[in-house]
Amino acid sequence: MRVVEVIGFGLSPDDLTEKHKRIIADADVLVAGRRHLELLQGIENRKKVPEQKHNYDQDHADAQGVPRENIAITKDIQSVVDIIKDRIGQGRQVVVVASGDPLFHGIGTTLINALGKESVNIYPNISSMAAAFAAIKETWDSADLISLHGKDCDIEFDRLNDLLFKDERMFSRTRMFSNTRLIAILTDHIKTPAWLAEYLASKKQDDKSFNLSMYVFENLGADNQKISFYEHIEDAADEKFSNPNVVIIKKITTDKHKQIEVGKVEVENIEELVERTVEHGQKSESKRYYPLKIYQGMADDLFFHEKGLITKSEIRAVVLSKLQLTSDDHIFWDLGAGSGSVSIEVSKFIPKGKIFAVERNESRILDIKKNMEQFGLSATDSVAGQGSLITDSRARAGQDGLIIDNIAGQGSLMTVIHGEILYAMQNLPEPDRIFIGGGGKDIEEIIKRAGERLKTDGVMVINTVLIQTMNMAMDILKTMSFHVKLIQVQVSVSKEMPFGERLDALNPVWIISGKKLG
Repeated sequence: MRVVEVIGFGLSPDDLTEKHKRIIADADVLVAGRRHLELLQGIENRKKVPEQKHNYDQDHADAQGVPRENIAITKDIQSVVDIIKDRIGQGRQVVVVASGDPLFHGIGTTLINALGKESVNIYPNISSMAAAFAAIKETWDSADLISLHGKDCDIEFDRLNDLLFKDERMFSRTRMFSNTRLIAILTDHIKTPAWLAEYLASKKQDDKSFNLSMYVFENLGADNQKISFYEHIEDAADEKFSNPNVVIIKKITTDKHKQIEVGKVEVENIEELVERTVEHGQKSESKRYYPLKIYQGMADDLFFHEKGLITKSEIRAVVLSKLQLTSDDHIFWDLGAGSGSVSIEVSKFIPKGKIFAVERNESRILDIKKNMEQFGLSATDSVAGQGSLITDSRARAGQDGLIIDNIAGQGSLMTVIHGEILYAMQNLPEPDRIFIGGGGKDIEEIIKRAGERLKTDGVMVINTVLIQTMNMAMDILKTMSFHVKLIQVQVSVSKEMPFGERLDALNPVWIISGKKLG
């Protein structure tokens, strides 16, 4: 079977290289959008197909053979794919010309999925996104890219709403130090720039804490290219724009001293909150900061976390109920602590207890510390070595290594341990309660050793999305004389749509809880 050649057109025929043109000239079958087919008429077919081998396009055949077959890409992509399969099955050389970069919301991805990677060659070119940012001389290494056409339109629309109107703490920590966000959008014939401007303006309403401006790029690379800028997004709502076009939205936070309500307390806006957490609690005397109040099942966006890697709010509420925190002086282990969200909520219930949050990923350790500070908890910095805990000068020598002296914050005593879980737990005091939210390849051994250290009548709770881990965890706990219970939790959350709301299902989670019998 022949390999399909997929070429990115770029913005105009001038962006096609000599190599691109040779490949197009050698095509038996050329597949492209109608506009591209017209623009490619100047590239003559160098290879004539002998007439007697095929029975197609007889009306156009001449004495030399059959000319190249041109196939226009339509909205019915599956029909186009079927035609391509048929032509390569006949042994014909198929060349597909796509807009911009074929692997950026283009037909290149569709063909790879349909034919396999080994049957497709991709020749990238300038994408409309790259051209748009180049036109306004803005770097786009931290920009968010959205496509509002195709089968994933609803999901992408949800992303757009989240990026513009949800708390900055949900997203990349590098962006939190800037008051500007750039979002580039591929529009369609329904979600036009004007429609988008009207929708976003109504969504923003009278919120003065940030401004949305808009660039619209029409017919990029063509003679009639046009670039328009609207300082306030609502100004574009009544305009008419030609296709194709690309939109860049710039969100600028304008009021850095605005008080916003998070949960039940007022705090400085997110940029100032990030600033004070990075400074390890060194607060300016001219500002007053309030720790956030802790309650069960707090919203995910109240926590710093890495790309959604957090025990979700509803799951967290169930986990706390399964932990059965019946005494205010429990010793609690949080193994694979992630953002520390479970430990922070546990602290509400064990103000006289001790919490040990173990995490191997350094960036998540930083998230835990930021979350602890904004909720009024202080931590000892600790690194788990092989067989010992290495801490700062506040640690004291113990029989088996270094034991940690914790610093009291609001609520419980809490220690953050950076290191491998199996090593870290060796020198921790025996726990009354254990939560295991991570562990990777070591999860089986972690459950065994944690179960051995857990006190009699203690409770262990394990979260997993893998059926194999669920089965393994239940078998181990039963073998170790635990009374085991299992639930599966499936949560759906509402997502805003242009004309209403829909439910979006989150991944189902297995929650295994076991009580250690005497």
